[in-house]
Amino acid sequence: MRVFPPITFIVPGLIPSVGVTLICAKPKIGKSWLLLDTCLSATAQGDVLYLALEDGPHRLQDRTATLLTFLAEWPENLTLTTKWRRIDQGGLDDMREWVEDTRAAGRKVAFIAIDVLGMVRPLNRGRNGQQSAYDRDYEAIAGLRELAADLDVAIIVAHHTRKAEAEDLIDKVSGTFGLSGAADTIIVIEQRSGNWIFNVRGRDVMANELAAKFDKDTCRWTILGNAAEHSEQTPKQEKGSSAQTILEEALTKALDQHGVEIKPNGTEVRAVRKDTVMFAFKAAYQAKHTDAGVEAERKAWRRALGQAKATVVESAMDGVLYLWRATASS
Repeated sequence: MRVFPPITFIVPGLIPSVGVTLICAKPKIGKSWLLLDTCLSATAQGDVLYLALEDGPHRLQDRTATLLTFLAEWPENLTLTTKWRRIDQGGLDDMREWVEDTRAAGRKVAFIAIDVLGMVRPLNRGRNGQQSAYDRDYEAIAGLRELAADLDVAIIVAHHTRKAEAEDLIDKVSGTFGLSGAADTIIVIEQRSGNWIFNVRGRDVMANELAAKFDKDTCRWTILGNAAEHSEQTPKQEKGSSAQTILEEALTKALDQHGVEIKPNGTEVRAVRKDTVMFAFKAAYQAKHTDAGVEAERKAWRRALGQAKATVVESAMDGVLYLWRATASS
């Protein structure tokens, strides 16, 4: 009887070292940060090919610089590209060639990462092309899965979830069952009651729900543990963080000091609608801590406080932004 070696993982319990893993989430929640961070970390295991097909060179450079704080220099075994042929137009052959060339040079391959699936999947050939949506979806992942199995390598693919709500993890993956049916592992990142959850299911992983946290300062995800256990041990947070409460109080105080009154429906020249201010506050509070983010925050405050005098706007902005940076980690 033939004995096979145990299954190994790129990320323990989440991403097997062989097969296709789909990482699915709504747009703009951080799945690209997760994929890039995984690529950088995995360079310790071998060469990584990262197809960042929705990014440009400047964005990739900025994001990589943010995540490279733990490395002394750029990893030579990370290959980044922003262009790649589609799966049915030579893309699979290009991936095979990269893997074979890397191994021929005496180096180990860690995995291939694709961000996002829509940029490499076959184009719609329905009706006249005589191919159903299910067949097109299945072809996209089946080709990658066959390549992964043939080359004994992992392929990690970023994808989107459906807009409509669904109870089952499989139903949350955007597209037909052809995608989820062909993938080896599916990870859905979603938010429940203000907490981030990694919902995992696959052929070589145990079905699991893990609590996670995204740090906006470092742009890194952290797995906190089992979602149910973490929920039990973590007291329910009150509406609004302590930082947000401090900032709201600071904004009100700054305006009051200059004779500006926040009214629910302010109509006076020097009054500001409270709902407008709070809308701008939430937008600014969620912005990134970068120079570009700071300028965006200032514009948001100017729009929100445009009915007040310029000195009031500047004073309120400066005071609130200062306090925000001092308390955002609370």
